[in-house]
Amino acid sequence: MKMLDSTTQKLLDRMLSMSAAEGESASVDEIRLVRKYFWNVLSLSESVDDWPHGPFFNPENVVGKKLDDSHVAAIVDFLSKLRSENSYVRRICADALKWSLYANEGAQLAIEHVSIYEPLLSLFERGFDMRIHHGELIVGGLAVPLATWRDKYSTPAA
Repeated sequence: MKMLDSTTQKLLDRMLSMSAAEGESASVDEIRLVRKYFWNVLSLSESVDDWPHGPFFNPENVVGKKLDDSHVAAIVDFLSKLRSENSYVRRICADALKWSLYANEGAQLAIEHVSIYEPLLSLFERGFDMRIHHGELIVGGLAVPLATWRDKYSTPAA
C-alpha cells in the first residue's frame, strides 16, 4: 500500500478520532456548516460542465479517474476503523479521503477545492450526524430541503 501524504494522513487521523453522534439539537451554527458545504459544492459545480449531481457527489465522477488499488484498500481499511455507523457520515468521510488523495495526485479540481468537505467534517466532530428523509437533510432535528439546495444556498454562509 502506498504511503499517504501528511495532509491526507492528518485528515484520516482526524476522522478516526471522531466519536459516534452525540449532538442532540442542532443550532444555527450547525446549519451554517451545512450551508457552507452547499456553497463549496456550488463553487465546485461552476468548474464542471453540466453538473449532474446534487450536493453530494462521487469524487471519482467529478475528477474523472479512478484511484489505484492501494488507495482503494486504504479507504476500505479506514472505513473498518471509523466509529460512526451512520451510512451518510461514512460516505462523506470516505469521499473526503478520496478527495484528499486526488488532490495529492495532482487533480486540479481537488486542489482548487481541497477544503470542500471541511464544514461537514466539523459538523461530525461536534457530535452530529445526518440523514436524508423525504428529500430533506436532517441534522440534529433540523431539516434542510435538498430539492432547492442550489437556489436557497447560492450565497455564502454568514
